[in-house]
Amino acid sequence: MLVQAFARHDDDNDVQRNLATAVLDLLHKVHDLPALASYVHATRQHDVVRVVVRYALQHPTDDDGAVTMYLTRLLGDALVAEAVVAYELNHERRHITHILARAVRSYITVLELEHRSTTTAAATSQLYEITGHLKETAPRPYAAKFILQLLHASLVFHCSDDVTGATEFIWYNVFKLALTERLYDEAHVALHHVVARANSATVDECVRHFVLQLCDAGRVDVVVGFTWGALDAKVEDVLQWQAANTHANLTIKRASQSAVSVLRLLYSFLVKRARFAAAAQAMHALFMRLEPDAFHVDVLRVQRDALLAATNVLALVPAPQNRWFIHQEPKTTNRTTDPLRVVTASDLRRELLIVRGKLKLVGSSAAALAGQSGSEVVSLLLKHLTPDGTMATNVALAVAIARAIDMDVKVVVRAVARDFAYSSGTESLLQALLRHAHSPDAYLAAVDTLLQSHAPLPTWLTDAAVAAGPLTAVALLRLYLDHGVLDEAVALAIDHLVPKDLSQPAFQQAAAADTSPKHWMPYELLDKLLGACDTVGGDDVAPLQHNATRLKQRLAEYFQYVHVVDAAASIRRQHERRPTASSISSTTTSSTPMTWSTN
Repeated sequence: MLVQAFARHDDDNDVQRNLATAVLDLLHKVHDLPALASYVHATRQHDVVRVVVRYALQHPTDDDGAVTMYLTRLLGDALVAEAVVAYELNHERRHITHILARAVRSYITVLELEHRSTTTAAATSQLYEITGHLKETAPRPYAAKFILQLLHASLVFHCSDDVTGATEFIWYNVFKLALTERLYDEAHVALHHVVARANSATVDECVRHFVLQLCDAGRVDVVVGFTWGALDAKVEDVLQWQAANTHANLTIKRASQSAVSVLRLLYSFLVKRARFAAAAQAMHALFMRLEPDAFHVDVLRVQRDALLAATNVLALVPAPQNRWFIHQEPKTTNRTTDPLRVVTASDLRRELLIVRGKLKLVGSSAAALAGQSGSEVVSLLLKHLTPDGTMATNVALAVAIARAIDMDVKVVVRAVARDFAYSSGTESLLQALLRHAHSPDAYLAAVDTLLQSHAPLPTWLTDAAVAAGPLTAVALLRLYLDHGVLDEAVALAIDHLVPKDLSQPAFQQAAAADTSPKHWMPYELLDKLLGACDTVGGDDVAPLQHNATRLKQRLAEYFQYVHVVDAAASIRRQHERRPTASSISSTTTSSTPMTWSTN
């Protein structure tokens, strides 16, 4: 009735001032203050409750501390309710914070009184009730901060070896609320206290919740930088499980729901702990997860970066023989067990080259790149080349992929040479391919393919083939004979197989040596070539016959040269046993039957 009478006033200030005076006058005449406080609290007159409780606490009775504890609890509840009203009326944040701080002080007083006067179980029950009340009634944006204050203060009243579980309750709630407030250092400390007191299921739940929230918040530095101690294995298990049970999407709202983000976090976590092989395994797992979708440039770039990171971190393993890890193939319906595969550094480099080749093909007319093998990527690279500034780079990449997948480079060379033989405009491609292959077998494969296709041999190709190796000219002569190309065979023999240096200085140098000139010639092939030239007749082969005659003359001169050098060397050795200057000079001069001007 008193409250209803003052509620008729229009001025709120008058109501508050006069109401407080009237309540104080009433309190002087009322003896059952706890009952009055309960009644006013039930009617949600929170201002009146504060006045009643303060008056009652300032005029204690002879009763025990239970009344004081009860009134203090009512004061805390009234302050929380007043903060809720202020929050709903959009009062200033400072005002709401002040009210809640007073409420927490009242609750701490209640816990202190409970701890002094009652049993530990009762104090623990009071802590549970107050914490639950704050969680349910306090304004949500402010609740976590002030509950943390209450829990920190309550640690004074609960020893670490209590049997009621209050300490575990406190640290568990501190952990959850610190995460809500993004107080990660405090949450980390609380987590270690939870580990020391809680069961394994609770610990697993807390670790999982902590790691995933850090992942969603983008705080990779916290996950990687914290010293987890005995929880290292649990953190790794959480990341492994989360990566295996989420989709490998690039566009996401929550990082914890993407295997790409989780595996990257796992990689950083393992590198920080110097577990380089396991970190490489995580990046390779990311590459494999994206393989079914590897037809978009963004996916291919993520794959490339993952393989590059795996390659670099695997190189950090101290012992080269330990630079490998195990990859588990995905399950299929017709297999009961998952096959295991050893992945080495060379495997990573091979897969990286293939991904780079796919990136070169993204803008071409190649359709689906996902699942393409290395040989298919090589074929597509060579097929979609254009004579621009990137052709040399693409050809070099194709050759590198072919070598990495143990594909015979000659197969690639034959394909390009065949294309050159039956079309036009690809000579530059063949040149670039042979230049990057830089192998005598590659040049011979190109020549063989062109001869099989009855295509003319470019001069640059034969010159490069001869210069590719010391015995390439002999192998090239054999190819010419196999395909019946006698003109080119005779020209090759004259230019590259029979020695040209038969001059007097060369003779003197050879005669001074103890052995004959060391120049190997394929006599069997030369005999076969000369025999084939002798069997060919007709007016249209006159140039061939002329060149064959020149070859015979060159061979005869060379054999005579070798014979004279052997004779001169023999005479020199004989006179060395009886050395006289005049005899050596006359013998050397008289034993030279060749006319140097004619040779």
